[in-house]
Amino acid sequence: MLTEAESLFEQFCDERALPFRRLPEGDSTIPDYELQLRDVTVAVEIKQLDPNVDDQEHAANFENRETRARFISMGRVRQKLRVGAKQLKSYTKKNFPGILILFDTMGPTGCLDPMCIAYSMYGENQTPQPIATDRQDDLWIARLSSGGKRAATDTRNTSLSAVALLRRSGTEAILSIDVFHNRFAAHALPVELLRYDGVRHFAFASWDRQTLPSWVEV
Repeated sequence: MLTEAESLFEQFCDERALPFRRLPEGDSTIPDYELQLRDVTVAVEIKQLDPNVDDQEHAANFENRETRARFISMGRVRQKLRVGAKQLKSYTKKNFPGILILFDTMGPTGCLDPMCIAYSMYGENQTPQPIATDRQDDLWIARLSSGGKRAATDTRNTSLSAVALLRRSGTEAILSIDVFHNRFAAHALPVELLRYDGVRHFAFASWDRQTLPSWVEV
């Protein structure tokens, strides 16, 4: 039986005539789908985030306008990334790009957003040296590094070509996908192969003296 996330992914592909093939169920060592983009086969793993008790409490408070923000633990998302990367690994050994698609059943009140993806993949930004000023008294970061517990490095989980967020919005349940490309991917996903309506692509931009790292649309 398909999960809600898998059903929505198949709907997304059908609406855009994207050829896909569901792989046999029950084998935890392989991904969920193959996506055929021209002459390139892409392995696709789908992971769904269902609400826990804290999520449900936040949603209720949000609905009652009692809160608008909360602390989000990145552990749940990092775990999805690590498990998904293992399932993609067997296919990416064949030189296939691999995409992990995440779907939060809570929608906007859930825990998935671009910052969460960045922190889960690369760790929180850390400044071991203090913020400094130059002669014009402009603030700049003297040195920046990635925090611990990051899921993606140049030697770890390189089977993740990209992590994508599947979204459903509006009264007509319009589907869209935001693709966040992994700068450490063993096999990069060519952006031009997945230029479809409702698909946006982002790369992680390096930092300079005045700008923190961030996702930049490509």
